[in-house]
Amino acid sequence: MSIRHGGTELGAANEINGLTLAGVGSGTTLDHIEIVSNLDDGIEFFGGAVSATHVLVAFCGDDSFDWDQGYHGADNAHWLAIQDQPGLSGDRGGELDGDDSDDGNVSADEMPLATPTVTGWTIVGVGDGQGLLFRNGSGGHVSNGLFANVAEGIEIEDKESPLDAFDHFLSGDLTLSNIKMFNCEDALDYDGTAVEDGDAQLDAYAVDNGIEVLNGLDIDDQFNFDVAGQQATDPINVDSEFGSGQDWALGWTFCDERSLFGSGVLQVATQEQSHDVLAFPNPFAHAVSLALPNHAGTDWIMINANGRLIHSGHTQQSVLQINTANLPSGVYFLRGTDGQYAWSTVVMKRD
Repeated sequence: MSIRHGGTELGAANEINGLTLAGVGSGTTLDHIEIVSNLDDGIEFFGGAVSATHVLVAFCGDDSFDWDQGYHGADNAHWLAIQDQPGLSGDRGGELDGDDSDDGNVSADEMPLATPTVTGWTIVGVGDGQGLLFRNGSGGHVSNGLFANVAEGIEIEDKESPLDAFDHFLSGDLTLSNIKMFNCEDALDYDGTAVEDGDAQLDAYAVDNGIEVLNGLDIDDQFNFDVAGQQATDPINVDSEFGSGQDWALGWTFCDERSLFGSGVLQVATQEQSHDVLAFPNPFAHAVSLALPNHAGTDWIMINANGRLIHSGHTQQSVLQINTANLPSGVYFLRGTDGQYAWSTVVMKRD
């Protein structure tokens, strides 16, 4: 699913998110969702226990990810936030609250406590913001992160009484591990005055749990678009052993279509240059064929739903046949180009 250009301002400090999840339970499955250029937050969890995997939030006006009111999804994985570098807009990669109240007016003890788990989280910022802010009674468990081009990687607040995020850190309800910062000034910061050695405690915790600035990583966190703002001319590459990676976003996202991940000649061309192709049979079993545009020489790729490259090749024929006998059932993305015109299609294999 790709959700694009949503959101509006209903009133002061009252806007619509790209995807709002209010009390959604763990029986709901959410995966492979893209939210692009929303006016407010990309995705917000208002309580509930639902988990989401393979979620890309790009170019949103406020926070990319937001949770509050006791959210406790336990199996979140592969979250990728990309803020709008050309427009220098977007607040935090994650604004993380317990009861979403800065004055205790929802509950006097700042409950319900938010305790979700996220494994594999990458944030690409605009340079002067925060990766994650834990506040207002939020706990949670985040591991295997990569936060790039942010001034401050993670901030933990200690401003609310009787409980704030730092209190949950002390009790073990807020844990962080194996999170690397790239192009960042400060990895982990204490924001408060109640604890005199708060910064020292977090500095020691960071050393013990692999939370550090690691500017030697072989990644590229800078990007730009052409004058029309339509195609990326300087793509990013945040594939790493840390964070969410980006390969799973290839083949189906609008961001990939616009060359943000730099997949090269097989990027989908502009709408005026694109073609629809017929895939048959579809669904398929042992083989699938595609009737290609009548142009000489086609480079093509086949990607699965997780963004993994399955097949690739070059053909001079007007009909491309791909042997799929060894593929598991599921959805696959095919696309190709002759260098001038591009095409893409979605096919499904069944047993």
